[in-house]
Amino acid sequence: MPIDASQAPKQTQNKFLQGLKGREVLIVFLDGKAVQGVLKAYDQYTLFLKREDGLEVAVFKHAVKYVHAVRKKP
Repeated sequence: MPIDASQAPKQTQNKFLQGLKGREVLIVFLDGKAVQGVLKAYDQYTLFLKREDGLEVAVFKHAVKYVHAVRKKP
């Protein structure tokens, strides 16, 4: 089945986030502030994190500048 060109960005984002699910991530906001935690879930508009202090946080994607996995220190 051919991929609709309008679906390509969504598929790329889903593949990227699926690879990060369950891992420690750093989310940097447009204003430069950041939050770190384990990516528990995501949907079309939101990322759900569990921080080290146990707080569960919903982050709206429109406020995100970038997301990356946190490297574990040796």
